[in-house]
Amino acid sequence: MFVALSLARAAFLGGKANVLVNLPSLNTSLAQDVKSKLDSYDKEFSDIHAGLEARLRSELGFEREV
Repeated sequence: MFVALSLARAAFLGGKANVLVNLPSLNTSLAQDVKSKLDSYDKEFSDIHAGLEARLRSELGFEREV
């Protein structure tokens, strides 16, 4: 499940990069709304990913490397 989430996050970030490249063709207000929403989703995804990683490491007995 962790690998699937990691792959999904990578796909999301790739899609986000593609959208951000095309944002200049949108009007300024819409572009800002899209960027804001993508950043919000990215933060949520990152939090979920970090939480799952911490739980998996804990259950497997690994300490997180700093």
